[in-house]
Amino acid sequence: MLRLVAFQRALWVICWVCIIGFLPLVTTNGLAMAVGEAPTAVSVFISDEAGGNNTTSRALVDTLDDSWESAAQGIGAASFELGAVFDPVAPVILQTANGFTIEVSLRNMDGNDPLVGTASGTQGDVSNSSTLQDNAPKPQSMVADAFYAESAGSSSNRNALLFTFSQPIRTFGAWFGDVETRTDGEGVPAILRLLASDGTQIGSDVEITPGLVNNVAIDQQSCGASEADDPTPGSETFIGCGNRTTRWIGFVADGTNPVKQMILIVGDDDTTVVNADGNGEHLSFIGAKVGLSPTAVSLTHLAALPTTPTPWLLLVVLLGLLGLTARLVRRGV
Repeated sequence: MLRLVAFQRALWVICWVCIIGFLPLVTTNGLAMAVGEAPTAVSVFISDEAGGNNTTSRALVDTLDDSWESAAQGIGAASFELGAVFDPVAPVILQTANGFTIEVSLRNMDGNDPLVGTASGTQGDVSNSSTLQDNAPKPQSMVADAFYAESAGSSSNRNALLFTFSQPIRTFGAWFGDVETRTDGEGVPAILRLLASDGTQIGSDVEITPGLVNNVAIDQQSCGASEADDPTPGSETFIGCGNRTTRWIGFVADGTNPVKQMILIVGDDDTTVVNADGNGEHLSFIGAKVGLSPTAVSLTHLAALPTTPTPWLLLVVLLGLLGLTARLVRRGV
């Protein structure tokens, strides 16, 4: 009788453990296994814009990554690794102590590969100018640092910068200068695209909308206004729609959707019939950054881990409890 009572008690324990363990997997649609079925959850961070080569604008640039950093800290980043540009011919722009790297490649979006285009025959340059491309301001904290200046890309296809991570990661961003864009039906919107480790696209293309410039709203109809008289790309002086401005662009991914590649495709702020397709536009960047966990040297250690209990975990628990039951029965407790 004592053995039977012990067996019944152990069986009740097993049942309750199984129920509690499976509760997180129950959704409003019923029982759903969480492994491999989580929806895409990558937050894209595209800041407002800062323009003007002065201390005030550069100080504003330094704050444009604040919301991105806060989100990265929310998933476990305790500090940040900042990359430096020395020689784009050797495309590594960031390398951590454990060998994690980020490489950049200038791409021609010629349609040969619809997602990432074709590598340009001539890559970008290192510049030590006091501003990013077309007088876009640097962050004050990096005003003396070199940056990547893309001025050698195609003039018959849109140009893009492809960032490839040696391992899929959950956070990345940089300050980008002169990323022209229009979303009002004129010009061409700049595009941000994220790719998984298998080469497939994560989510959909993100059109980059013009933002506030120095905390002031602008009318897109004012962008590229001087082009009506002079259709030469780069001749306009209006600051906005990406022209002559800097903004922070990056992402923070959940544990099930780490990113292997990020590509930024330049747009166009022009309003003329010709030279308004983005083919003559270029872009630049500085301060590529990833988050670091407290005990690791790169954010790859904040790797994709299951965020909900898995069937394998429950199986291990179940087998352990069955073993405990057998011991109790043998002891006659």
